[in-house]
Parts: sequence; structure tokens; C-alpha cells
Amino acid sequence: MQPNSAVPEAVTAPSRTVSPGTYVLYREVDAFVTGDPAHTKICRVIDDRGHAPAGHLLLVDLATKELIQYAPVLYIRPLDPAEFMTDIDSAPLTLVDDGLLVSAAAAWLITQRGRIGGAGQGMEVLSATA
Repeated sequence: MQPNSAVPEAVTAPSRTVSPGTYVLYREVDAFVTGDPAHTKICRVIDDRGHAPAGHLLLVDLATKELIQYAPVLYIRPLDPAEFMTDIDSAPLTLVDDGLLVSAAAAWLITQRGRIGGAGQGMEVLSATA
């Protein structure tokens, strides 16, 4: 933006190639402008091989399994794979009880023991899957 300009610069999508299998957020513009709360969907790119017009992709909505044809790339944002792994990557690596150092994945499983099989059953879950 120029110092005395009244017109803001356009904001564009980050330049990143979206390929099949990529997880994305897709904003359905018609639903957004009419106030529909279900305007943004988590999707996976199905195809980018030219079956859709240039600047459009074929998506599948992960929640409903609905096929979204000709989704405009302007309203698609790729999701960073690191976001899906944050809880595992940030799990404490030491166990409170005995101070043992464990892998990040094992630490995450142990912190989830209340959700998986109840308190005190975390190590049984680990040994059953090993």
C-alpha cells in the first residue's frame, strides 16, 4: 500500500500447490454471504487432473462425504499437516509418576488413557497394541 493511498492492496491466497489427498478448508461463498453457519467445510482434494475447469477443484466434504464439484481455488486454503499433529508433538515426554523419558507418540497415548480405557489403563493400551 502506498503511504497516502486510500485503496488497500488485495489479499490473495498463499501460493501453494494443492494436490489430491491434501486436506483443505473450503468456504462456500453463497452460504457465507447469506449467513448460513455451515459455510466453511473441512475437505480433501479428490482430483486436480483437469476434470474441473481451470481454477477449480473436485473436493469431498469429510463430515458429510458430499462431493463438491468445481470448487473455486480462490475459496480453498490448504491445512498444514503440522496442525493435525500438534497434540502429539506437544505431549510431555516425561511421565509424572516415574520420570521415564518416552517417545512423543507414547506420551500422547498415555495422556489419552482417561479417554481410551479409564484412569490407570494407559500402559495396558500400549502393551495391547505393541
